[in-house]
Amino acid sequence: EIFVHGDLKWDIFQVMISRSTTPDLIKIGMKLQEFFTQQFDTSKRALSTWGPVPYLPPKTVVNTVEKNSQQQLLDAAHHRHWPGVLKVVSGCHISLFQFPLPEDGMQFGGSMSLHGNHMTLACFHGPNFRSKSWALFHLEEPNIAFWTEAQKIWQEGSSEHSTYVVQTLDFHLGHNTMVTKPCGALQSPMATITKITRRRHENPPHGVASVKEWFNYVTATRNEELNLLRNVDANNPESTTTVKSSSLLSGFRGGSSYNHETETIFALPRMQLDFKSIHVQQPQEPLIHDASAKPKVECSVVTEFTDHICVTMDAELIMFLHDLVSAYLKEKEKAIFPPRILFSRPGQKSPISVLDESATEKELEESVTYTTVDWREFICNTWHLEPTLRLISWTGRKIDPVGVDYILQKLGFHHARTTIPKWLQRGVMDPLDKVLSVLIKKLGTALQDEKEKKGKDKEDH
Repeated sequence: EIFVHGDLKWDIFQVMISRSTTPDLIKIGMKLQEFFTQQFDTSKRALSTWGPVPYLPPKTVVNTVEKNSQQQLLDAAHHRHWPGVLKVVSGCHISLFQFPLPEDGMQFGGSMSLHGNHMTLACFHGPNFRSKSWALFHLEEPNIAFWTEAQKIWQEGSSEHSTYVVQTLDFHLGHNTMVTKPCGALQSPMATITKITRRRHENPPHGVASVKEWFNYVTATRNEELNLLRNVDANNPESTTTVKSSSLLSGFRGGSSYNHETETIFALPRMQLDFKSIHVQQPQEPLIHDASAKPKVECSVVTEFTDHICVTMDAELIMFLHDLVSAYLKEKEKAIFPPRILFSRPGQKSPISVLDESATEKELEESVTYTTVDWREFICNTWHLEPTLRLISWTGRKIDPVGVDYILQKLGFHHARTTIPKWLQRGVMDPLDKVLSVLIKKLGTALQDEKEKKGKDKEDH
């Protein structure tokens, strides 16, 4: 067994983004990749003038770049992170051991643990930080534990190994999960989603404002929990409650105090979510045009809540959250998929994108599908998401709790049983799984015996 374990711990973690933040980061990454590729090609052309160094003509270089981009699309569509690692590391001779590793029976994987005391995400409803309203996602004592295992297996009727991958994700709100005392979402929420609207006379910081001043502006609400967080000195995590309370009373009245309008959309109690997914990946990469070869992901979702989830009765707030999430997703899709029509030719593994200026906006939106980023089929065998919802109102205690399916449908989750596992898999588990697979591959390559490396290099040539 070869496993890599990572642990990330923090006290206060705050992020502030706008609708254009993620697309800008994606464009920066593309520009950097293009820059380094051009520099690498220019260096090869310069070195070729010094002697007999293999040189690729410009046309071949372009084809290579296109091939690499198509391969990236293919990797994204199938998420085959471990077959290449199993092929490279299994059976190799590591210098630390006397005998080479076995070809079969090896297990690879690892874990990533992320846990902290406070976590806040501010999403402005607009292209920049000067928007009038924004959503504030706040978590108390979040704990995220991810574990992945991969190994070769034999399947009937196949002469080659398949890859069997098991991934688990545990998400907890509250460090002490054994607490039996009920933790009401209204009295002491562990997570909140809040809409914040600035007043007319409270403009964003002008000039060269510090990061701390911006976060004071973002989290300056009537919510006492967030006000306490706002005044915690991030450089002094050992501050006592007395110091926090005294800073709260001061209220930053020296010209930088704010008192925005606050409307709570969701409030969650202490809870835990356990998500597990099983992947069986065939020896060869499947063809996208072959619908019968779709990789299947079997998953299970189990949640436990200590109390009701509190949700607002105001439909406008629900629509505000829905519009905010939709706007962010559309901006990200525009950055990843420019105005192009995606299609795949018969026998071709990855789709080709062709510019079509005459296409309407609706056609372009329909053409942007998740086929190029995820071609897998999700099958949810176990689904346990049945928390009761308590409506937030002055008569909320007198209204019977309602089911969660009603609220999910209002938010646009008409197929929550497949949508939520897909979001968890794509947004959290796939990136962490990719990081661990790359670390294992680099580790195995670095520890290989030098003699074996030279032998493999000769075989490759």
